[in-house]
Amino acid sequence: MRETGAGRETACGHRASLALKRKRQPGIAPAAFMAMPFRVLRLKHAVERNHHCKAEHAGSRVVVEHLPDGSIWRGMVEVFDVTGPANASRCYAWIEQHATRSVCFTRLKVPPVTSAQIAVRRALGRRLLEGKLPAR
Repeated sequence: MRETGAGRETACGHRASLALKRKRQPGIAPAAFMAMPFRVLRLKHAVERNHHCKAEHAGSRVVVEHLPDGSIWRGMVEVFDVTGPANASRCYAWIEQHATRSVCFTRLKVPPVTSAQIAVRRALGRRLLEGKLPAR
């Protein structure tokens, strides 16, 4: 393997670029940027499985929620356009780490859920009332 100006060239002649081919998003590390498609795909399958509909990724939202105990919930919520038997046109989905496993959460955009922020707030509120909110 030898170094060239634009990247590394492997023994079979293929060039492995050191820079990302896509435009970098500000504030997102390259590793996180590259892992996004798998994360979005996983959430897409969760939406389709939980709500028996077809889902198409429409965008991402950063959500920050302040909990009553003073802790802060911060995460990326993916927005999906849904079609099929679901009684909504949008769905919000996110992944949380719980101990040694990760859990997918999905919420359809039906009143009172009208945004990603409210979807997370209602999910956290429900778990807080049930005493199921993990200690951070």
